[in-house]
Amino acid sequence: MSTTVIGLYDDAGKADRAIKALVDAGARREDITLFGSGQGAQSADQLVGRLTQHGFDRGEADRFRTVVQQGKVVVAAEIVDEDADAAARILDENGARDLDEITQQSGQQQSGQQSGQRNETRRTENEETIPVVQEEVHVGKRRVAKGGARIITQVTQQPVRETVRLREEEVDIQRRPVNRTLEQREAEAAFQEKTRELTETAEEAKVTKEARVVEEVAVAKKVREHEETIEDTARRTDVKVERTEGADRDTNKR
Repeated sequence: MSTTVIGLYDDAGKADRAIKALVDAGARREDITLFGSGQGAQSADQLVGRLTQHGFDRGEADRFRTVVQQGKVVVAAEIVDEDADAAARILDENGARDLDEITQQSGQQQSGQQSGQRNETRRTENEETIPVVQEEVHVGKRRVAKGGARIITQVTQQPVRETVRLREEEVDIQRRPVNRTLEQREAEAAFQEKTRELTETAEEAKVTKEARVVEEVAVAKKVREHEETIEDTARRTDVKVERTEGADRDTNKR
């Protein structure tokens, strides 16, 4: 099944960008209709019929018609149910306006709700026609945002202190007075040139870091479906004809 996703824009340029974004995301261009000013756009009256057929009440549909007549532009897209949320986000990201905000700013909310709800009397040259009006109830559905969850990954730093024992080596040279006689073999070895090197060493602290996964946050959307019975009333006007009697012409006779 499909859902009608609506976006309200200040001008046709913004609406065209929103349509392009929907098409780039996979929507079919033939499933998207533009209502309002601009070449090729559908009329405000056609918008009312489209909305009422897809579950919008007549008062809200008339409010959309009012703002379209004031120069706003409406994008209506038929989107499969599982992609409706993503399509609504695309319309919002491309500058979709809130209907209540626009009608409050223009001061036309009350007149927009009452538009198109009065019976009309048409006249010809020789007769008067009073229409009998009956409402048809169409039950559809639309996708509305009910909130959600925003997952934010933040990086925090925590100081770590650890004590490590380090070793250092130093070459210690001391001269001590000695008075003893060398044997012949020691004397021969003593008068040979020699070189001896000792290396000093020291330990330094070395820090290494290893990233480990300690927890996972799984994010998913659960879809539930339920049946809902919609009860409403359909109004009808009935024309009742009553005859009235004229004054007796003979009452003035004496």
